[in-house]
Amino acid sequence: EELMDRSIVQTHRVWNSDLQTIDYVKDLETFPEKTRRKLVGKPMPVLLRIDPRLERQKLICQLGTGEPELALKAALHIHNNNNNNNNNNN
Repeated sequence: EELMDRSIVQTHRVWNSDLQTIDYVKDLETFPEKTRRKLVGKPMPVLLRIDPRLERQKLICQLGTGEPELALKAALHIHNNNNNNNNNNN
């Protein structure tokens, strides 16, 4: 699945203790009001889920982009979060 650079930059990393995965979830505040109303009481939208047991030391992430700077920002968002927090969750 291709991820959009702007969407990834607007996510935050969450440890999913039920699935033992790293989830990148989109903050509800980034959605339009109409969409937020539909999402009330539902789980936060997951844009990317990483299973450290299966994807240890490797991750292939395809980003859709039209701006090289934003693509780099999105890639670093995922890379830095996983490298800085890897020891906390596996």
